[in-house]
Amino acid sequence: MCKVLVCDDDKDILDMTSMLLEYSGFEVITQINSSKVIDQAIAEKPDVMLIDIWMPFPGDELTRQIKKTPQLLRIPVVLFSAAINGKMIAKEAGADRFVEKPFDVENLAAIINSVIAA
Repeated sequence: MCKVLVCDDDKDILDMTSMLLEYSGFEVITQINSSKVIDQAIAEKPDVMLIDIWMPFPGDELTRQIKKTPQLLRIPVVLFSAAINGKMIAKEAGADRFVEKPFDVENLAAIINSVIAA
């Protein structure tokens, strides 16, 4: 089973995303505090990370740090956001993919599966 680490500082979005991904067959671990994601990812070894862009410790900066952390280099990062320029932010941060909020559950599951298979 594919393990997805989801980070969003909005508890309602975090809970809803987690529930939808579990319903789609993923094992989900969550983190509301973006400054704890790197340590949690090293410990939990997810197959993919789904990270919100707009948080106190921004998702784009977090992605840059993940991509510089040797233990996490091979883990795909998918950024998600309702930001109009989110796709550009994700690309500049080095994210593997971007998902616009609100998202379609089947589309999100397909994107997660595609980055794992890549």
